Amino acid sequence: MTSMTEPLEQSLRRYIKGKAVLLGIGNPLRGDDAVGTLLAEQFLDNECIVGIPAGEVPENYTGVIRNENPQTIILADAIDFKGEPGQVVLMEEIQLEERFSSHRPSLGLLMHYLRIELGATVLLLGIQPENTDYDSKLSHRVKETKSQLEKMFKNLSKPGKVA
Repeated sequence: MTSMTEPLEQSLRRYIKGKAVLLGIGNPLRGDDAVGTLLAEQFLDNECIVGIPAGEVPENYTGVIRNENPQTIILADAIDFKGEPGQVVLMEEIQLEERFSSHRPSLGLLMHYLRIELGATVLLLGIQPENTDYDSKLSHRVKETKSQLEKMFKNLSKPGKVA
């Protein structure tokens, strides 16, 4: 793992308690915007960290999330936080409101709803995109980040790795 994911893995280990849902958000036709959805697809059959690829309509998956009864929900999405392509941030609901008040407010509302309704810890895993042009592929840097995140989540989902 790179040094980028080691502190991230430590942070996630602190947050993840019991069963977790990895809700992948993004448009699969817009290059790096697909990264959250593609990441979640890697965890469809995982028992500890369940992947739910929600595409562009994560709010339509609240019932599916409820059925999983998670203690932790991680929304994975490409967000422009003016970082380097492939850079990752992990934010709680309040941090999202402070940093991105005008950027995709539906994510903040969704996080709030899930926290209140399910009593779960809800986090946003934001990945800085490089290219979100229509009909493009994942950029090299974002593809590398996705691979590192897959390894990290697989490590976190091994028995005994999360409380």
